[in-house]
Amino acid sequence: MMRVLVKARLPDIITLVGAGVAGASMIVSVAGFIDLSIRLLFLSYFFDILDGVVARRLGISSEKGLMLDRAVDRVSQVIAPLVVYASWVNFKEVSSLYYAFIAVYASIIIMISLYRLIYRVVSTLEYFHGLPMFFHAGLMLTAILSDRVVHPLILLAGAFMSALPVRYYRRHSESTPSPAPLLRGAIVLLITVIPYGHPFILVLASIIFYALIVYMIIGPIAYIVLYKKY
Repeated sequence: MMRVLVKARLPDIITLVGAGVAGASMIVSVAGFIDLSIRLLFLSYFFDILDGVVARRLGISSEKGLMLDRAVDRVSQVIAPLVVYASWVNFKEVSSLYYAFIAVYASIIIMISLYRLIYRVVSTLEYFHGLPMFFHAGLMLTAILSDRVVHPLILLAGAFMSALPVRYYRRHSESTPSPAPLLRGAIVLLITVIPYGHPFILVLASIIFYALIVYMIIGPIAYIVLYKKY
């Protein structure tokens, strides 16, 4: 009986483990261990991928499980990156006004993420509803890895585009499926162990950083052009 119960709850257990790892990343970032906090955050993303893989393999899917997964995503993709980024900025020479910008930015994207959770704003195969939340996590983490402080106008522009009811192009579709979950999981695990100070990482993080900004600007245009929809 216990074995059956554990099997039925295994995806949820993995989801909660990921939430705990994301929580640990916030704690160690406040303590000043930024590299470790980033590694833990990427490890939490691995568990986020793993819970979906396990659920599909076991044929287990429930409305409560999906809501739990989406709620945990708010922690790992929004709150935790904000805490880690703010802790990292604390070691940089920035003005007190910049912290005010971060506070405003954090308030906006947290409210947007909660709105999407409560009202179940779910993306389709063709588009995201507004600039997706992973943009913000990616922007802050690549900023840390490329050792650059994000300009406050970029932060506020990102928050504004997430709030707008516009459609952002999504590569994933029936004809162009996303990379296999296990491959994505392997890449995420690799990021948790590679040395962050290597020049290759600095260049790669910079490329992704600017690619995210480009996506923020042209994502809605790409959706209209490629899908011919308005």
